[in-house]
Amino acid sequence: MKPAEKMQTKPFKEETEEPQFGKSPQQFV
Repeated sequence: MKPAEKMQTKPFKEETEEPQFGKSPQQFV
């Protein structure tokens, strides 16, 4: 899924959950 697509689906969810699972925000920021 593209960065923009992830952001428009669940913007706040990605910000809070991604880092926790080890997926650094850099991949979509």
